[in-house]
Amino acid sequence: MVRVPKSKPLVDGRHELAKKLFVVDSARLVLADDHEDLTFDGIFLANYAMLKLGQSQERVHLHITNTSFVSPKATLDFSETEWVGIYPGENATDTIFGNIFFKEFIGIQGKNVDLIGKIDLGPNVKDSYSPLSKVVVTAGNVTLYGTAEIRAGYTLLQANATLTLLEGSRVASLVENTCNVDVGASEVFSCFASNSLQTELTADSIREAYKTQFSTTDNQTDFSTVLTGLRRNYTAYLVSYGRIKMFETYVNGPRIGICTVNLTLFNTAIDTSGQGCPSDSGLARGRQAGRCAGSGGSNFARGGFGSLLVEPGENAVDLVDCSQHVPEPNANLTRKSNEGSGGASGPKSQGTGGAGGGIIRVHVLDTMVADGSQILANGLSGQ
Repeated sequence: MVRVPKSKPLVDGRHELAKKLFVVDSARLVLADDHEDLTFDGIFLANYAMLKLGQSQERVHLHITNTSFVSPKATLDFSETEWVGIYPGENATDTIFGNIFFKEFIGIQGKNVDLIGKIDLGPNVKDSYSPLSKVVVTAGNVTLYGTAEIRAGYTLLQANATLTLLEGSRVASLVENTCNVDVGASEVFSCFASNSLQTELTADSIREAYKTQFSTTDNQTDFSTVLTGLRRNYTAYLVSYGRIKMFETYVNGPRIGICTVNLTLFNTAIDTSGQGCPSDSGLARGRQAGRCAGSGGSNFARGGFGSLLVEPGENAVDLVDCSQHVPEPNANLTRKSNEGSGGASGPKSQGTGGAGGGIIRVHVLDTMVADGSQILANGLSGQ
């Protein structure tokens, strides 16, 4: 393990540690002291190497002027720094990252960003950071290879041209459930109106859609504001101004959004099942009455009623009709901001009702092709 002291300042206020940084085999390099802005020509981590920011600085900006490579088994460890931004320069045609540990926020920009490892909270990060953690990747092209997995409370993947998720890749939310019980809440963000006649997606068109839907003023709505709003609306949002291609991949979380011009799904699952309202919660949560087991929650249709709990020797005919204790359907196609309701617990809290399904919004401006794929927002069975 090598500890690196403070770096030298550049003309623009950033600090340069080295022209190119190579860490190989099982070596560990720790950048000690406080580095707020770091600049390298390139970073190369091979085999099981690790590069660690060994500081508790709130924010660190990492500038990489040329191409970088972190192998699938190597690790960038930013888990002691709350906010880390990585900015490849104009000459950085390819940015390839293996494993990344982070604490609260990791942002990656670039021309072509290839993810070939796991992005996850560091092993020593407190559990309280899990639902608040954020991963944002914005680039000309973004590709998640089969060894790639993103685990965060909120994930935003944005590509100007093509966003590709290849066989075995995964995006998983660390938020277990979301449950909006506000009947008057604004619906989750739509990147274009359902009756729109527009023919292309751009950062400007998405910003205008956000302003229109949430009635914000011009000086409040730069694109960073929109990105922040997307994280409030969704636990995973995939957006490309050109095409999204998903091949044998899995995306799950309570609220998932997709926005693109052309979408291809092949043997892919987009899944919010059981990640809506938990047991005994939601606008149409299940009911429990008398000797009836808890009913299922209702959403677009009535949930199933709970069975009658009959003691030995009792005549079930003389007891309550449990089919009368089911909530009426609550959902409608004009309100799309409320998750599926949870089922009811049983009498005396015996057993727990299943959680309702979450929210999935898919906006495709031109063509969508789905082959052998599933888009799921099912409620789960109780226990």
